[in-house]
Amino acid sequence: AKAGEIENLGLQPTFKLSVNGVVIGKYVGDFDYWTAPGITKGCYKVEDVKGMKTAMYRWKAKHMAAEHGITIIEITR
Repeated sequence: AKAGEIENLGLQPTFKLSVNGVVIGKYVGDFDYWTAPGITKGCYKVEDVKGMKTAMYRWKAKHMAAEHGITIIEITR
């Protein structure tokens, strides 16, 4: 695999957001994929294209990091 290549590109990955085992909402990203295929396990990425970061999006991004350990890559247009 070459640097910069990705594999398993997906559209609109959906994650449950929960607190103490109770689902309180969901986050839907725009894309997800794995980087560096062929080098150990690679690295999982989630991207979201944003025109404006709403308060709800900022909360969901923090929740994603806390619950799932995923930092969303934000693409602004």
